[in-house]
Amino acid sequence: KYLYSGGFKGESTFEWMRSVTGTQDWQELDCKGDSYLATADDLNHWLRCMVTPANDKGVKGEPVVVANEQVVLSAKWKNELWKFLIEGQKAFNVLDLSGEAHLLSLL
Repeated sequence: KYLYSGGFKGESTFEWMRSVTGTQDWQELDCKGDSYLATADDLNHWLRCMVTPANDKGVKGEPVVVANEQVVLSAKWKNELWKFLIEGQKAFNVLDLSGEAHLLSLL
């Protein structure tokens, strides 16, 4: 979320991007809202959002870019994943954002 000032808030725009390096090669993501839920595709990437504020009269302000650190698995989830791999599990059922299950095979 961001803090808006300068009259009544209008239709601000949000452009979410992902990068392998965090300095260049930014690719636009299919998200135009004011929040983004990171996915497995974002692991080991950097995310940023460019917000262009606008008031209720359509006057746009200067774009502001907000970036994060590299997206990584927490130590807890890394340990869980390694435990499964060490035990020999090579496939996982993964739910997508709609709740549909897909088989992810590591082979």
